[in-house]
Amino acid sequence: IDTKADTGAAVKTTAPVQTAAAAQKEAKGHAKKKAGPLVYCGPTVKGVAKQFTAYTNGLPAALEKYMKEHPAAKALTVTMDRFAAVRANLRKAGTAEAILYEKLRKG
Repeated sequence: IDTKADTGAAVKTTAPVQTAAAAQKEAKGHAKKKAGPLVYCGPTVKGVAKQFTAYTNGLPAALEKYMKEHPAAKALTVTMDRFAAVRANLRKAGTAEAILYEKLRKG
């Protein structure tokens, strides 16, 4: 984005890109704040969770255990209001969500 400073010179700014580590840190901060339905956006894990499953009455024990073992899964378990943005970011290479997804997929 080009903007003009008071001096009239062009100043180049860019929007910050969230890193995978930042997304995990943010997820930890949001964990206590999450209310209402949650959607697991990570890859399907047999016996644990299917991708894009919404949970309205808490998370199953198997998913809770998986999230403790794989913090990236916690970052990809989001509230409904964040679901659309996270799903879109999963399709964009280099986004925090896409990086975390690949980390989980590869084990």
